[in-house]
Amino acid sequence: MGKWCAVKSFDIEIYTQDCTAGETVIDVQGQKTAFEREKSIMMRLQDLPHPNIIQCYGTSSFEIYLELYPMNLGTYLNQTKKISMETIHSWMKQLLSALEFVHNHHIYHNDVSLTNILIVPCTNRIVLADWGLSRYLPNLVDTYLIEHDRQQDALNLRRVFIRLLTHCESETMARMMYDTEFTLDVCPHTPDGQRREAILHDPQARSFVSNMFSETFTIDELAQDPWMKGD
Repeated sequence: MGKWCAVKSFDIEIYTQDCTAGETVIDVQGQKTAFEREKSIMMRLQDLPHPNIIQCYGTSSFEIYLELYPMNLGTYLNQTKKISMETIHSWMKQLLSALEFVHNHHIYHNDVSLTNILIVPCTNRIVLADWGLSRYLPNLVDTYLIEHDRQQDALNLRRVFIRLLTHCESETMARMMYDTEFTLDVCPHTPDGQRREAILHDPQARSFVSNMFSETFTIDELAQDPWMKGD
């Protein structure tokens, strides 16, 4: 291929041999189904290139060849406690761009998380990876499934945003930290007071956070938010 790549292997032939020998019990058919589903999604995305979606170079019998980026946001967050508001703003714009793009093509990721977001070395660009739980749901299928997957991506994106802002899992704590009625003294666990101050003193950023914490927010609405449209 002329370049380094990551290989996602399903090892279905090995599993089949082990099962035949009675050495282990593995859902071989489930593995085959998972491979075919992810392969189908990656081949579809290969024809729909986007700068914030991991590139697929091709597939073989039970392998998928992908761009190779060694660092994900989960590892980066653990190693780097200081992440600027500008960086978080940029990453959210990129994630929303990727999710809005795939949703417009009836693809839903269903597993947006820090570990599935990779950092392109020496840049501020990120790519959304690991499409193993994703689904292609054209308009003809049950609208309930489409709405479910849309909301799943939105809720997972909110969890990522909360982790980047607060370094904590609790949505309740995050709401307290970024509620304009609270002060920094009330929320001593905020890892970066300047980051919170930047949001509280920026009307567009404050509005974006408020929309993110609403019960009915959508990816499309957030992508069109003025704060995401700004620099």
